[in-house]
Amino acid sequence: MEIKPAKRAGEIVGLLRGKAGMTQPDVAAKAHCHPTTVSHLENGTKSVHIGTVRAVGAAIGYEDVVAKVWGFVDTPNFTDVAGILAAYEKESIRLSVWTTYFIHTLLQTESYSRALLKAGLPFSSGDEREERLRSHNERRQAIERDDPPFLWAVIDESVLYRPYGGTEVMREQLIYLEDLAQKPHVTIQVMPFGAVTHPGFEGVLGIIEFADKTPVWYTDSWAAGTFSDEPSQVTTYLKYFDVIRSSALSPAESLDFIGRTRRERYEQQ
Repeated sequence: MEIKPAKRAGEIVGLLRGKAGMTQPDVAAKAHCHPTTVSHLENGTKSVHIGTVRAVGAAIGYEDVVAKVWGFVDTPNFTDVAGILAAYEKESIRLSVWTTYFIHTLLQTESYSRALLKAGLPFSSGDEREERLRSHNERRQAIERDDPPFLWAVIDESVLYRPYGGTEVMREQLIYLEDLAQKPHVTIQVMPFGAVTHPGFEGVLGIIEFADKTPVWYTDSWAAGTFSDEPSQVTTYLKYFDVIRSSALSPAESLDFIGRTRRERYEQQ
């Protein structure tokens, strides 16, 4: 039976903890995390931020060894990506996202998500699409919590013209964007077609910032994703996002643009 790399790495962490003569609660107290986090790490069942991994390693006296072992965990597939993003977004204090072909998951209505998944995964089973829909719904909970992170989203103008699910679904989606954009913790900008002096052509970019951990930048797709908290890379992508958002319409102009597009294209005449 194949053992996932995350589970194998977790087993090694558990062995090192045992060698140090510590319990999971002992490690959690020293690493300033919850005991269930240590349990998830050792079982390889849920994603754990590399900063937390290092803290656990330091708590048991093997920080460099644990970090090195964790570096051999494979690039995640979609299911792993969705779980990692959901876990990180729940911990976040700020989320910065840029999308070019669709509205970002954090900003989607369920109907829009369902239509997007149906279009993007035409050969997948209904059960698989429902699993992904549940992942999308879980991720959206991050901006609906009592103390939500600040969300700064930039979307390409073309996204507003792709009516996934049809006119009514898209109308509801744009109304939802307009409502979100007026919340104090959400800023939405539209990148107009004429803005071409920015690095956003490479596609989806997300940056997740935490109160007490190194930020993470990511890209994600139907099949897999790329994550990194390597400081020099994070710094580069933070600068990229700054250039992207500075090239877009202002938040007020964007809100007006979204409303105008909805009325002209999706309202019943």
